[in-house]
Amino acid sequence: MDPKKAKRNLGLHGVSFDEASTALQDLLSTTIDDPLHSTGEERYVLTGQSHQGRVLVVVHSERETAYESSARGSRPTKREDNMKKSRNDPDMLEEYDFSSGVRGKYAKRYAEGANVVVIDPDVAEYFPDHDAVNNALRSLAAIIKTREKGEPRREGGRG
Repeated sequence: MDPKKAKRNLGLHGVSFDEASTALQDLLSTTIDDPLHSTGEERYVLTGQSHQGRVLVVVHSERETAYESSARGSRPTKREDNMKKSRNDPDMLEEYDFSSGVRGKYAKRYAEGANVVVIDPDVAEYFPDHDAVNNALRSLAAIIKTREKGEPRREGGRG
């Protein structure tokens, strides 16, 4: 993903691409063709719940190796408040008709290719995105692998 676009999306809509990608695993998500932006490439609009419990609108295109997207979200408090908001939500355009959308279009594919782990807020302060988490876990895995080979420990109990 383009880091500049990811930062811009987070600033504009308050949703990271990492969080938006978790809405793809929602079995109850609904996906439609994007009626406004499908010229030149196939683009889609998905509405689904993220791992943080927020209902997101994710506008995206499918690429061979990744999804390109723009995501917007909200945290509904009560069902009736959510229904009222959706009628007045500028991101939920009149042109978006989800009545014939595809349910859970990406859920199976996402489940086969990703492992979503929810990180507690105090730990998340140190890991701003999935790359930071993966790099830390790879470093930890290398340490474990070295220890399993029986290499001697360094003085001071560390290493």
